[in-house]
Amino acid sequence: GYEVDEKVGRSTMPIDLAVRAPGNANRYVLAIESDGPKYASQWSVRDRDILREDVLRSLGWNYFRLWSIDWAFDRKRTEKRILDALPVRE
Repeated sequence: GYEVDEKVGRSTMPIDLAVRAPGNANRYVLAIESDGPKYASQWSVRDRDILREDVLRSLGWNYFRLWSIDWAFDRKRTEKRILDALPVRE
């Protein structure tokens, strides 16, 4: 029941998946970032693992890091964790 956009943002490393707020298509509530090639190519670990999450949280987003190994070997559990990361619907 959620709308999801890919590659959100204007930087050289956009958010992989961004979930829109239910009933408010102008607001995102969850950033999902994966550990793909863009993740590995980030300039520094600090930029990649700390700053982006901090900035997104300060903007009111929830944040979820999707590890490809979790998706490949335990997809059901990972899907549950993503749903749990969504804010409670009002």
